Amino acid sequence: MSSRAVTRALQGAALTCAAVVVALLLAEAGLRIAHRSAPSSFLLLPPHARVRDVQTDWDVTYTTNAMGLRDDEVTAIRVPGTRRIVTVGDSYTFGQGCERGATFPDRLEAILGERGKPAEVVNVSRHGLGSTDYAELVRDVALPLGPDVLVVSVFGNDASDLAPPSALHRAARGVAERSHLVTLFRELRRGTRARQAEAAMHDRLSGEKALPDDPGGARAAALREFRAAHGDRPNNLVAALALDPRGVERWLDPPADGVGWRTFVEDLDAIRDECRRAGVALVVGIVPDSAAVDAEQAELRRRFGVALPHDVLSAPFGFETKVRDYAASRGIPCFDPTEAFRAVGHGLHFPTDAHWSPAGHDLYARELARFLDP
Repeated sequence: MSSRAVTRALQGAALTCAAVVVALLLAEAGLRIAHRSAPSSFLLLPPHARVRDVQTDWDVTYTTNAMGLRDDEVTAIRVPGTRRIVTVGDSYTFGQGCERGATFPDRLEAILGERGKPAEVVNVSRHGLGSTDYAELVRDVALPLGPDVLVVSVFGNDASDLAPPSALHRAARGVAERSHLVTLFRELRRGTRARQAEAAMHDRLSGEKALPDDPGGARAAALREFRAAHGDRPNNLVAALALDPRGVERWLDPPADGVGWRTFVEDLDAIRDECRRAGVALVVGIVPDSAAVDAEQAELRRRFGVALPHDVLSAPFGFETKVRDYAASRGIPCFDPTEAFRAVGHGLHFPTDAHWSPAGHDLYARELARFLDP
């Protein structure tokens, strides 16, 4: 090939790359102008959505506001004399399995109002989130709402991962936090991956494929008994117990030297720093593990081979102690309702799932109201 031909080929390639870059920039600009696929929206449900959730213990349809929050419409205008509290978290804060009005953010608002402490409690959450997601939501959604108090409720699985994310994953997430276009691609990819994961999990839980690391078939037998008693609907807890019981064990006591706990601390540190800059009071709330407060929940886990301490229902559990110690070391108020949950014991969770029933949400809200206004 002549030098002139090489030059033309390089020029053509450069023009093609330039055209692609321009097209991507225009697409990014278009999404921003249209207020579509904002990076934080990836962590929330779609705006004005109706999402049905069917599991063993519930059949609930979640509705969202213009921000994709499971809440009433929220504006920058504050009601005079009313404190704004923003709650951030995962499925517990979201209220998975419960109707609106029964979730702890809704109950907290009602309880404070009944006590003559009017508050607007905004629920910034979604099921399936983790501590890194909380940090992003705090920065991009919660703090721009101008709260007086921010409550971040944390659960043991937020800190239980053992394998660090790949460098590619970290880089992609860093770009996605700034790009609407990349967020759109992530949304499309999530839909595909969710369908694939659902199919793979169905194969495992239906018995079409052997469960991993179950040579004696004990977990498979427990799963058959559960399905015979409760049917074939999906179940968050039982899926985790059947597929990864060691992972469920770590919810109670994440390793202090594990990547999950280190990441958790880094994320909470970032939230603390953002709140200090914004002049917002931060509270870290502990979600008590159901196996540490309810004997029937503990027994369900043991049936699937989860090893629990003999004093799991009375002694402080590892995640609780670690979070309390972390909060004390950072000067962050820590809300821990574990003893209040133990005093009630039963009925605060759905029978076959670790999530709170309406009674559990109500108790968490009442104890949090006392913590915020002694």
